[in-house]
Amino acid sequence: MKLLKVVANNFKLCEKNFTISFVPTGNKTAADKEFELQEIAEDLYVFSTMGIIGKNASGKTTAVELLSIIYDILSYYRINSSKNIFKYIDKTLNLD
Repeated sequence: MKLLKVVANNFKLCEKNFTISFVPTGNKTAADKEFELQEIAEDLYVFSTMGIIGKNASGKTTAVELLSIIYDILSYYRINSSKNIFKYIDKTLNLD
């Protein structure tokens, strides 16, 4: 399972449609494909590693907490439930 994109609304102090994408949008060179990107499907690449940078109090920890919650939710449904979680894709998930 690969997480490609997260879009959050009303999560802590994040702005509306706060987005974290793991899919590069720019041109991909041969060197990028060899050293920095991982092909997960035909012509679909994700970053091998990513970093979160920013000034103090800019939301780095909040972004990591959001990713942690998403991974916890996906892991719970994947491991502890026989439900098909793919029916929830592209639907709103409220964390209130």
